[in-house]
Amino acid sequence: EVATGVYGLWAGDTNGNGNVVLSGGGNDRDSVLNAVLDDAGNAGSNLNFIVTGYLNTDANMDGQTIAGGSNTDLNVIANSILDHPGNTDGNGNFLIVSQLPATP
Repeated sequence: EVATGVYGLWAGDTNGNGNVVLSGGGNDRDSVLNAVLDDAGNAGSNLNFIVTGYLNTDANMDGQTIAGGSNTDLNVIANSILDHPGNTDGNGNFLIVSQLPATP
């Protein structure tokens, strides 16, 4: 519940494991980096390469997976973690666990 009676999803579960993780094992940053660096069109493994398509690694759903520069999907993951209301200490290793809303 993001506000009283309003439900939403936290962006950033780019590896599809049901969690949003910024650092440590199973983090979502690695899947974004791997998608960019390992893309067949990115022959030089350039961090600033942009992968196009609505993919799991497209955390902000703009049709692009971006790891380098500004407006990156890595920032979306970091902001979800650092801005989460349950992360009162601003920990980078905070874990957001996905869940379905309770039925009324």
